[in-house]
Formats: sequence, C-alpha cells, structure tokens
Amino acid sequence: TPHDLYYRPNSRFVADFIGQANFLHATVRADWAGGLSFESKLGPMQATRIPEFAQGEGREVTLAIRPEAIRRGKYEIHPDLNTFRAGISAVTYLGETTQYRLNVEDAEHHFVEIMELNRGPNLLHENDVVSWWVDPEHVMVLPRD
Repeated sequence: TPHDLYYRPNSRFVADFIGQANFLHATVRADWAGGLSFESKLGPMQATRIPEFAQGEGREVTLAIRPEAIRRGKYEIHPDLNTFRAGISAVTYLGETTQYRLNVEDAEHHFVEIMELNRGPNLLHENDVVSWWVDPEHVMVLPRD
C-alpha cells in the first residue's frame, strides 16, 4: 500500500521517490540492553524495526528519517538516544507548517530537513541551536548503497 511504501520502504530509492527523507550513514552496534542500535553522525539511534540484513554489529546501513518525524526537545524514554543538537541555517514559513534546515556536519548533504506544525509565536529562527529527537518507530533502516 502507499502507506507501507512511505513508512516501510525497502530501499533508498523507494524512500526518496515516495516523499522526502533525511538519509544518514550508520554503523550497527550492540546496545546496552542486548538489542541493537546505530551509530550515526547525529549520535546513537535506535529503530523499532531492524531488518535481517542489519543484524550484526559493525554492519553499515543507511537510516532514513522523514522530516515530519523529527521533534523539538529530547527523547524522554532514553535522553541519550535518538536526540541531537543542531543549529538552524534556514527557516521557511509555509502557512500551517514551517520547514527548518539544520546544519549537521558530516550528514550526507550536511543538513537535515525538519517539517513542523506551526506553534504560533514559538517559531525558531536562523542560528538558533536546539535539541531535536525522533521516535525509534520513525527511524527506517535501509541497505547501504
């Protein structure tokens, strides 16, 4: 279904073709809880669904995160996972949403795109440095191309 293609793509091509996504190179590492996590340029990340090809410490993968899945603040369950700080390099007001471009050194394109519902007077500005997080449910693990 289109929903599955959007939220569970099986390749980078599909993830990029069906909507916008941020792509990050990552390495699989053992997690303190006995599961797996991923070391990325945004720091340690966890994903709810880990495909078979990613089972094994040291494997190289690509993480895909949709712009609307990234939130302000910290991941309250594990504040040291799926949370990163980044400065805002561009702000585009789009009516009910605002698009932020974040500077992320060494990310594939050196930036991460965020799409956020507007919060009235709480809009962020260029050069603000803010903490962001993403729910592990929204971290998609793809083969490394």
